[in-house]
Amino acid sequence: DAGLILVNRSDHTFYDGAGIVTLHPMADTKVQLMTGDEVDRLELTFEVLNAVKGPHQHPRLVLDVIVQQ
Repeated sequence: DAGLILVNRSDHTFYDGAGIVTLHPMADTKVQLMTGDEVDRLELTFEVLNAVKGPHQHPRLVLDVIVQQ
């Protein structure tokens, strides 16, 4: 299985400021976000950098995230 290299396209910012996440197959991935408010769930939108759907076009991935405090 191939991993996914994602760039954040959401309104929420990552604490590290980079906004790039690598999802490895069969593994959990934790990221730290600045949400502004305390939330239980949120929706994150990413552009998949290591996939293409056309010339200079990357697919988008929308994830429903459960927030762990």
